[in-house]
This record gives sequence, structure tokens and C-alpha cells, in this order.
Amino acid sequence: MKHLSAYLREADIRITRAEMAVMLQIVEIDKLRVAGRNTIIAERALRAFVESLKAMRELRKLIALRGFSTT
Repeated sequence: MKHLSAYLREADIRITRAEMAVMLQIVEIDKLRVAGRNTIIAERALRAFVESLKAMRELRKLIALRGFSTT
């Protein structure tokens, strides 16, 4: 069975990747705007990325709380 720290480490890695995806999508939206292109689809994707990131952060909190409750 994995140790709590391993689960937290995995969550942190996934959160970091999701944060990077959000930042890259923001940059992409800015590039589209500068080029005078439509950003609707890119903005929808950004909202989905942000919602996923929120869920990942909430899951990490739950993992951490579970660790505190079992020690």
C-alpha cells in the first residue's frame, strides 16, 4: 500500500501539470486575440482546465485530511 506522502506527491505533480495547462491556454487565448481570431473554443477549454484544477486541489485536500485522520 502506498504511503500518504506518495499520494500527496502524485497529487502535487498532477496539480502542477494542470496549472501549466491553464497558463499555456491563457497564452494561447492571448495569441488568438492578438491575431484577431475567435477565442470561444479556447475559452471553453480554459474553463474546463480551471474546473479540473479545482477538482484536483480539492482531492489533494481530502487526501491530506484523510492522512491526518488516520494518524
